[in-house]
Amino acid sequence: SLEAFSYCELGFGQGLTANLLAATHAAGDFWGTDFNPQHAVAARHLADAWLGAGGVAVLGERMLSFDSLAQSLGVDELLAGDDPRQAWRRPDAVAHVQRLLDSFARFVGRELIPRDAPVAEQARLLFEAPFVVVSHGIETDPLLTYGNRTALRLWEMPWEVLTRTPSRLTAEPVHRDERARLLERTRVAGFVDDYAGIRISRSGSRFRIERAVVWNIVDAAGVHHGQAATFAHWTPVDTAAGAS
Repeated sequence: SLEAFSYCELGFGQGLTANLLAATHAAGDFWGTDFNPQHAVAARHLADAWLGAGGVAVLGERMLSFDSLAQSLGVDELLAGDDPRQAWRRPDAVAHVQRLLDSFARFVGRELIPRDAPVAEQARLLFEAPFVVVSHGIETDPLLTYGNRTALRLWEMPWEVLTRTPSRLTAEPVHRDERARLLERTRVAGFVDDYAGIRISRSGSRFRIERAVVWNIVDAAGVHHGQAATFAHWTPVDTAAGAS
């Protein structure tokens, strides 16, 4: 284990590195500053999700102190959520995964993952899958309800942040009409399997997804629970090129 140490980051952006280090190194004392006060606001929101309430001390408009967790987490555990037991283990998440998988088989006509294991093991397999799986609910402005590890890394969010995020924010405003048309197509047809489009991560990184499958989520009684998407192919988009 590491001895006590201090770390100061000049220009921490939105606080991703400082929060990640604070959450995974209990022995550290972490400080940071950024010229843009809006970045400090974003860093504080991330600290609330990863380090808990009071996880960051405000030392000025642009200066923060990031408190480490009492017991440091592994990076994979952090990405799964601020609960060391991992978010995919929670009963509501396991039940949601069953709805996702049942609905995929119902609409697409094949299984997304092998289904011969117990339901908890199926939840683990889906969370650890090398392809993206995300879903959103049925609110007027739907919130994301699930993201597996690959999705959390791609969108640069821990579970607790992703599942409080409106799904429309995964696309830039200029692409949201296209996304809305896709979701309506899915609602009517049950699924689509030919979608390609631009998405954006929490830090602003843009990427193009290819050959995405989007499907409706329904339970055994036919009640609608939202929509889900999966894809295994994406490429970074150069911001300058994309703006031209």
